[in-house]
Amino acid sequence: RTGRGALAYAKGGRYEGDFLDGRRHGNGSMHLPSEGRYEGQFKEGRMHGRGKYTYTNGDVYEGTYQDDKKHGRGTLYLAKPKGAFQDADWEFGKQRQLRRVGGVKKPWHSCCCHA
Repeated sequence: RTGRGALAYAKGGRYEGDFLDGRRHGNGSMHLPSEGRYEGQFKEGRMHGRGKYTYTNGDVYEGTYQDDKKHGRGTLYLAKPKGAFQDADWEFGKQRQLRRVGGVKKPWHSCCCHA
């Protein structure tokens, strides 16, 4: 199959998007109920290129992939604490360099005076 289409997986997952010679290739979205949802680029059946992965716990990764793994620069937005993020460089699924962390306000302490 080549062109746009959809594919249902045995365990309840689904892919919708581009195919080339029967494989996910181009732009598409993949939902795996026990893992999360990926929206982005595919190459030869794998997540490859720019994409966004929303995990079942609410965390979201936006960045680049190579062979189904985070690879290159990307940002992980954490569901808890709300607003926290990690901007990092990745190499085949492993974080290599943390560039920036932020988004979390310091907790308010009852011992402090606030005007």
